[in-house]
Amino acid sequence: MIKIFNDKRIVSSVVFIVVFALMALVMMSGCNGGAMGDDATAEAETDGIEETAAEQPHEPRGNTPGNINQDGFVAASDGWVYFTIPDEKILFKMRSDGTEKQVLVDEDAEMLTGIQYINVIGDWIYYTAGSDIVKVRTDGSERTVIETLAGAMYLNVVGDWIYYSAALGGGIYEIRVDGEEKTKLHDDSAFDINVFGDWIYFINTDDDWRPYKVNLDGSDSGRLFGTEVLELQYYEGMLYYTTHDLTISKVSIDGGRSSELDEHLVPSGFIIDEGWIYYLNSTGRNKPYNLLRLDPDSGEAETIQEVEMFDESERGTIISNFNITDGWVYIYAKSLDEDYESVDEAIFRVRTDGSGLEKVIDAETEIESAAHAEE
Repeated sequence: MIKIFNDKRIVSSVVFIVVFALMALVMMSGCNGGAMGDDATAEAETDGIEETAAEQPHEPRGNTPGNINQDGFVAASDGWVYFTIPDEKILFKMRSDGTEKQVLVDEDAEMLTGIQYINVIGDWIYYTAGSDIVKVRTDGSERTVIETLAGAMYLNVVGDWIYYSAALGGGIYEIRVDGEEKTKLHDDSAFDINVFGDWIYFINTDDDWRPYKVNLDGSDSGRLFGTEVLELQYYEGMLYYTTHDLTISKVSIDGGRSSELDEHLVPSGFIIDEGWIYYLNSTGRNKPYNLLRLDPDSGEAETIQEVEMFDESERGTIISNFNITDGWVYIYAKSLDEDYESVDEAIFRVRTDGSGLEKVIDAETEIESAAHAEE
């Protein structure tokens, strides 16, 4: 439940509570309404959607759908890493080796939410800040509001277009990176947008969290299969997803046979990177997390690192989300006291082979000093 509570953040706190309640109902409802149930290899229900080629986008893209599904708090380009501490208002950058950390943008402190869904293409960074979709140059100059929309989520920047969904009012939209030619592509509420080729794959929350697709021109859409899913990622012609039991399964995009990949629970979400599925599991309060990677072909998982977030043994740790870029897993963690109150938050990173665990930034001690260094 950690990932569900934290990763599906939306702009309005009221809407957030409603979404969390709906997800809880979905989890308690089990396999009703077309879910596959206990048969991990059952034939997925299809609704006549034609098979789509496993087409990869030719245009540059600003981040991966896996990262965007987990708030998109890290992106990398040309030897630089751009990041924020989730729920905070400061956009940082640093070199890939961890040096030259600096503040690029300090957003309005009155925003309900912090910076999310970072994408980087060329000399521009795109992200959401409160109710705004923003772009700024990679040197921090020319901050520009592209669009104002309460609850813009899951920004996928591909080529000259931004694709996103709306938490308030629903719908999937596209807009050019210059703010022109905004078009509504789909009417229903959507989570976990994955833009690949000519299609957007997403979770339709108006249809009990079933996977859908819609053409980039909005001309064709429909349900892919009938299973209720909590998280969805496209990778090389397959859809990977978690269901109410928080295990990972995969199915071809034509809604063919589904197979469950691993019996481990995936409470903190998953990201597919370089052919591996990465996820974290808590080993208990005051104990480290396990960072695992799963081979989607064999279904075999291995623990590659025990991730110890904070030194104080009396504090518990919660990992609410993580991102992967340029061979590093970036992990957002909170340290809790005995009353489960947050006393510190930080971003750590570890290489995708499990080596080199280090702290990137500490919210309590480094945000203020970094901001002062920029003055």
